[in-house]
Amino acid sequence: MVYFLRVVRLLMALGRFGFERTDGARGWIVKGVRHMKAFVLIKVEPGKVKEVLDGLQGISQVKEAYCITGPDDIIAVLEAPDAKSISDVVIVGLHDIEGVRGTDTRMVVDLP
Repeated sequence: MVYFLRVVRLLMALGRFGFERTDGARGWIVKGVRHMKAFVLIKVEPGKVKEVLDGLQGISQVKEAYCITGPDDIIAVLEAPDAKSISDVVIVGLHDIEGVRGTDTRMVVDLP
């Protein structure tokens, strides 16, 4: 639930960064950008890194994933048409993988 609220707050703030709401169910778009990109830091249960990396391979929006050092265990690069699609992948796709304890998502934005 905490992650869902973070994503909702992020979506509400997107208008200040040049994003605009679409009229359909696709969510938010950036003018002139075909796909949005996000970096997702993933915390994994001990001993489950390989299984989570394997699970990430089954998600088409995950373009790259690496095991990393530091407080997080994996970093994944996601690409999707809009912010709503990225949040759907994180909330429904990543959190459904056994061994995922939590995620921290960073959306890539273009500077004006």
